[in-house]
Amino acid sequence: DATELAYRVMMRRYGADLVYSPMYFGKTFAVSKKYRDRNFQTNTEDQPLIVQFCGTDPDALLKSGRHVQHQCQAVDINMGI
Repeated sequence: DATELAYRVMMRRYGADLVYSPMYFGKTFAVSKKYRDRNFQTNTEDQPLIVQFCGTDPDALLKSGRHVQHQCQAVDINMGI
């Protein structure tokens, strides 16, 4: 809960070359536009970016990744139980 857009932009201004998004719930991100709109923001200063998802449903994680595929350079998947 510390890597939202404002924090990522600030870290880049202090020299960070690469930053990560917060960890999003893959299943919720895949199906809820409201969740995506409320939780995921980026802009032109926020590149390169790695977006993180967690979950156990491969199809939902794939769908989540497709929602951000043109807004980031990589997707990190955390598949735990």
